Amino acid sequence: MSSGAIILDCTNDSKFPGRTNTIKPLAPFWLHHQYSIRGIPSTVINYADFWREEDLLNYMINWCNKQNIKKVTVCASIMFGDNPIRPGRVANKAIKELKKNIEVELIVGGAVPPTEVTLLDLVPDAVFKGRSLHLFLQYIDGKIPGGGFVTSVCDVPIYHNPSNVVVEEPIVPVLYDDFCLEPYDIIHFETRLGCKFNCTFCSHEFRNAKKVNDSQAEKIYEMMNTAFHRYGVKNFSCVDDTFKDTSDLIFLWLNNII
Repeated sequence: MSSGAIILDCTNDSKFPGRTNTIKPLAPFWLHHQYSIRGIPSTVINYADFWREEDLLNYMINWCNKQNIKKVTVCASIMFGDNPIRPGRVANKAIKELKKNIEVELIVGGAVPPTEVTLLDLVPDAVFKGRSLHLFLQYIDGKIPGGGFVTSVCDVPIYHNPSNVVVEEPIVPVLYDDFCLEPYDIIHFETRLGCKFNCTFCSHEFRNAKKVNDSQAEKIYEMMNTAFHRYGVKNFSCVDDTFKDTSDLIFLWLNNII
């Protein structure tokens, strides 16, 4: 097992400028919190694709040395855009150089087609495809998922949730100084996982859900209160696809948050 984790936010892609270049995504925040509550040193590097290769490499090496880490897990979190660990990309080059200095376990998660593995010269130790955060928790706790939750491509395990059953809670991030939040930042959060509709044009993983999971108002309030009073953040983005389709979530805001 590694003794620390470096979480690269690879959602924001310099090759595809647009909205995602201005908002730090949720998954790296969630990963950092999960490592932290387990007492495992962790750091988040946002906008990894915009760094200079040598700067990214030096930061990762210096952080590992400061934490006295002999083996590190590098998590590349992807949502949109091209795969940042493909040959020639900033993260690809930096991780290759990091491997020359320290033992590295490479994990890739997000919207990663399994066929991508066949195109890589930097082969990950595991891939977590789609909404599979609950499987990642099992992985870092040493309870490796099996059965219908794992397939293999070129001997790389691909962990995924094959059903549309909602088993996770919506992400309301716990905020850390390590996120380097500034007043101009916009913080994502989720209020619901699962959609009861089954529109044929939709690619939502959890459509036609028999059961949905909602956030707790107290967690949203605590996150917003911390964001405003500690970091001066005033802007937030609810990332639910169907936030206004039922009155439940509207009343959650009216009665508990606003």
